[in-house]
Order: sequence, then C-alpha cells, then structure tokens
Amino acid sequence: MIAGLPIQVNTYNKIIIKQLCLIIASELRANAEVGKVLSFILYRDQVPSNRRPCIPTGTESYAIYTDVLESCIQLRDPSIYKHMLSIGVDRYVVWMLFQVFISDTLPLVLRVRFLDLVLVRGCVALVSAMLAYLAWRKEALLQTRTSTEFVACIKQPHADWLTNDKLEAFWTKCVSMHTQAFLDLYMENTTRMRLKAVTIARQRDIYEPLVNQHQRDIFHHSHYSWIGFDVDHTLVEYRLPYLLRTSFTQATKELQKNFAGLRTVPLAEWLPSIAQRGIVVDTTRGNFLHLGEDGSIQRAYHGSHEISYYSVSVLYGNTVTKDDNLCGLLGGSSKLIHLHTAADIIYAPLYAWIVDAFDSGVIAMEELGASLYLVPDIVDQPQGNPNDPFLANKVVYVSLSGFALKAARSFYAGAFWETITTSPDLLIQPNADIITLLELLKTNLGKQLFILTNGSWTHCNTVMQFAVGRNWMNYFDLVVTEANKEVFFDQFNDAFFSELNVEGVANGESVGGRAPKKVVKTLHRRKIYAHGNVKTLMTFFSENARRPTSTHLTVEKDQRICYFGDHLMQDILLPARFTTMWDLVAIVKEIQNIGQPAEAEEASPCWLTRWIYRGAETASPNLRSSFFFLGPSGSASYFGKKVCAAATLCLPSVGKLAHCDSVLKVGTILQGGRYVPNSELGAIPKRVIAKVRSIDPNSSRAGF
Repeated sequence: MIAGLPIQVNTYNKIIIKQLCLIIASELRANAEVGKVLSFILYRDQVPSNRRPCIPTGTESYAIYTDVLESCIQLRDPSIYKHMLSIGVDRYVVWMLFQVFISDTLPLVLRVRFLDLVLVRGCVALVSAMLAYLAWRKEALLQTRTSTEFVACIKQPHADWLTNDKLEAFWTKCVSMHTQAFLDLYMENTTRMRLKAVTIARQRDIYEPLVNQHQRDIFHHSHYSWIGFDVDHTLVEYRLPYLLRTSFTQATKELQKNFAGLRTVPLAEWLPSIAQRGIVVDTTRGNFLHLGEDGSIQRAYHGSHEISYYSVSVLYGNTVTKDDNLCGLLGGSSKLIHLHTAADIIYAPLYAWIVDAFDSGVIAMEELGASLYLVPDIVDQPQGNPNDPFLANKVVYVSLSGFALKAARSFYAGAFWETITTSPDLLIQPNADIITLLELLKTNLGKQLFILTNGSWTHCNTVMQFAVGRNWMNYFDLVVTEANKEVFFDQFNDAFFSELNVEGVANGESVGGRAPKKVVKTLHRRKIYAHGNVKTLMTFFSENARRPTSTHLTVEKDQRICYFGDHLMQDILLPARFTTMWDLVAIVKEIQNIGQPAEAEEASPCWLTRWIYRGAETASPNLRSSFFFLGPSGSASYFGKKVCAAATLCLPSVGKLAHCDSVLKVGTILQGGRYVPNSELGAIPKRVIAKVRSIDPNSSRAGF
C-alpha cells in the first residue's frame, strides 16, 4: 500500500508507475503533490469498483490484462495481429505498445497531454490510444520481417515517424478512438478474459497467444481412468437463496435466545461485503478481512463497519505472505476462521451483528458467562500492539465467535435433515444437465465413476435419489461415504475402509436406517464404503484401470483421476497438496457472478444515499461475490489464486460439461458463464469481429 491507500506497487507495474511519476514530476516540483496525483491515478484504476482496469497488480491481473490487450489488437486490427503471429512477436510486446504514450518514445509535451487524458478518463485511455497508434503506424509495422525488427520499430524516436506538424492530427486521432462503444467493449472483453482465466485455472499458459489457446482442450474425458464426484453442492445442487435465508433466520433466533438485548435491536442484516467465501475472520478483534493475492489486506471490517486503510496499516502492518501461514501474517492472531463453503458464509453477518451489539453495549460481558473461560490460550499471550483498540476485548470477541458458529450450524443440526426427508423440493434444485452428463459418461463413453463424500450413506442416498433418481447407484462403480476428507488425502492417514451392507437401502426401501459396517482391507466394484484413505483407494484404481485403447493415449495419462468438488480446502487444496495423479475440478458457483453488477457492491447507490436511507432496503441472502476477484477491478483474491493454482478446471456447475460432449475447449467459454457446443466454436470469432465492425457503420476507423 502507498499513501494509506490499498495501492499495489510491484514488479508487474513498477515500470508503468515510474513513467507516470516522471511525467507528473515534470509539471509538479513538490514530491508531496506528485505523490497525490500518482496515488489518485493508481487508486482509481485499482479500486474494486472499477470495471475497466488495465494496470496489473499481480500475476493474475497481469495474465488477464495481457489477454485483454492482445484481444483488443486482434479485433481492432486483424492484419497487424496476424503479422505479429507470423513473425513470432512475444506476447509481452503488447505492454510495450501500451506504454508508448507514457514513455520517451513520444515528446514530453504530448506525454503531458496524455497524462491529462488519463486524469480525466482513467488509465483505460492508454488502451484506446494504443489502438490509434497501431492504425497510425500500420504500414511501418507490417513491413517488419522479424520480431526484433517489430520491437525496434516501436522503439523508434518520434522524430522518425511523427513530425511536429502532425502532432495535433495524431492527438486528435487518439482522443477520437476513446468512444463509449470502445469502453463498453473493453469492459465486456475484460469480463470474458477474467472468466477464461479462472475457468482454465492452472492450465493457463501466459506465453501462448490467444488464437492458439482457442481450440486447446482444457477437459477431455479420455484422459482419465476414473472420474469422481462430491455430493452436496456438486452432484446435488441446492436452492441457495432459500437455504441461506432459512438457516440465517433460524441462527438469528438462536442468538436472540442467548442474548436478550438482541431482541430490542433491529434483526441481523445480510451483508454481501463479508458474506463471501474466501473471507478471513480475525476473531480476536472481531474483524473481517479481504486478502489480495499476495496476502495483503485490501479491505477490512470491524463488525459491519468498514475500517479505514490507515487503521488497517496500524492494526496489521503492510504485510505480504508467500506461504500458507496466515496466522503469522495477521498480526500474530491465533484465532482465524476461513469461510470455505456456501453454508459457512451465514456466520459472517451473524458474527458482525453481535460484535456491533457488544460494542454498542447491547450485549453485556456478564451475559457471556462461562464461555469467557473457554479460550485461556490467548489470555497469557504477550501484550499486543498498544495502538490496537480491539485487542482489549479479544477474549470477548473470541467468545462471541463461538456463539455465532453454534448458531450458524443450528439449522443443519436439526431442521435441515427434516426438510430434506419431508420436503426436499424446498432445498434441492434438480439439474437435468447433471443427469445428462452422468448418462453420457457412463452409458455413452463407458467411464468408471465414483463418489467420495464426507456425508453419511443415509444422507447421500436420500439427496441423490431426489436430485438424480432412485436408480442413481447404476451410474457409479464405487461409493465412499464418511470419508473425512480433512485427513483422507494425508500421506500418514492409514484409516481402514468399512464396507456398508446396504442391500435394499440403495433402492429406497429403508431410507433413514443405519447400514451395518465391517472393516475391510481391499475394495471391490459396486460396493459402498465408509472412512478409508487415499493410498488404498489409489491401489484399487490402479488394479481396476481400463487400459488405453488408442495409441494416442499414454498409460500414464490414462491412469489420472479426475475429481469434482466444491469445498475449497477439502476437495481442492488438500488433494492438490497430497496427490500427484489427481486432476481437481473446483465447482465454484460464484463464477456466474463474474461481470455481474452484484459482483461487488457495484449496484449499490452512493454512500450518502445508503446512509440517508439506511434500513429502507436490505440485501437478501445469496452468493453475490465472484470469489476469485476483489470486485470488478481484476485484483485477484488470496484464496481465488490458491484455488486456480491447485485446480485443473473451475466451473460454476458440473452440468456445464453436459453439452460439450465432455470435451471442453478454451473457445467454449463465453461471457456470463455460458458454454456452447464445440460445433459452434468456428462461428465465435466471426460473430465477435462482426459486432466490433458494426459499432460505427459509417467509419472503418471507429473505436475498438
């Protein structure tokens, strides 16, 4: 951070920032004034609500913006783009083109004018100017015969290609390129590239040109000998608005039973800013933290109130982490909670509600009773930051967290199962595409499928019967329940499998009954098991692998295991850490929010309107973040980056593969999470280019 603002300065943007600084310094002599102007430019580009960012802040945004800049050139000037490909121009050259207008390639007087344009229109003005530059120098660039010549052409002094008498004409062309049509298409293109980046996850190759990526397979069924699935929120999709609303309402009532004062204040409100997966909760302070991809705190709340950036620096320092030790990162806090599942997120607004209530005196310390003595490990810790006002009540905040956690789980401890068994249609959202995919994999392609879930057999059978059908077992060669995935993949886990005797249960004849178990050392097809470990499971897979029938497939590739799951830690991060032969597909429903107004608080009115009409309108419980990004700006989130590094693929639903013949290509991914059949891929570039060229039918020089 600089100047008390969450502005990222690192190796990915330091050259751009240095060039901006030099231009500003040529006009302003006072360092303080230069810092203010520079901070304004960078903050406006990096602020989460900016929907047209272009200055990278880390590895993720650098890769995304490289895609965006390349696609701008591809669509606006296909001839130059084809020429760049034919002579092997490296992708990083797009950043040289982007920086032309703030480098000494142009005269200082023109750079100052472009800086004024950036101050008025934002850094995205440099992109439209880049397109104007390519059009202006098209003839010279097309005459280059090698990548070296192309780069040398860009670095030519302005006197060689822009005489003084043509400065105004060049400036006018650059300004006229920055149209509303350009801005709209830039925003749409950024959304598509963000969607592509998170979908292909760790398969992304930053050095591969977009045109080469288009037809590359990112999922192919033939690569796997076994394909497995989690159950809840993967094969079985839930009506999340109803589930979250019902569990949130019940949890609120539970807290009112514990604290009488809560009955006299307004009910807990759904807070989209903190009710998100990937949020880190510092329970020693009652704080909610948004972490950037490098572990730095980009945004923080105490209860429901946002903490200023200056206060964040005082509380936690300007810290960056390169490992998983978040406890060491966050000021030595030892009481952190990570929100990893959709069910977890109701905890955040509940905890914020009672933190606010305690801070305002609605909850008295006496009401906490014996719970204050359940956290002795932090009482004896050395004195923390003397400027940290929250640590004075750290025992209270940890105790309140315990109440919020218990309340958040109350619905799942009772009413959830009752609703599942009596009115499953209230909670479960059947998805015909998932059934289509299972039918395709099992019947048409003859794949071997398995289930690996933490849930009990009774729960698994009940929800699968409603979501997939009473004969759902016909799709699977192996079912493992009560897997305890928190340790299942650990190399030191030697827990035995237990075979379940469920004859008759699988057909729904005794739903709710407990199946007897017996410990076994080997696994067999068409059986149902509980517990176990990954080593025994891999032995079974190896002994029951179908050998490749095509000479184009290697045995090693055919032995890989594919697994679909939604739990960020237990289905993705832990398996990636402990296995080498598993390709993990993360089911992240929030992907559908990428590019949508509700992705951050973009659709909200300004802060003054919210303050004046506070309470007039409240958000309804739902998943509203994109998880992978801290708002539309493209700044990657900490856990979003970790999931992308661990997963082979990220999808909003298993059903997205149903209409792709289980072969997903990069070009299949379109804006808003829509996936098209492979047969349509050839028409996509033509449709996009046609849309671009139709912006201004009266001019071939219309904005990108």
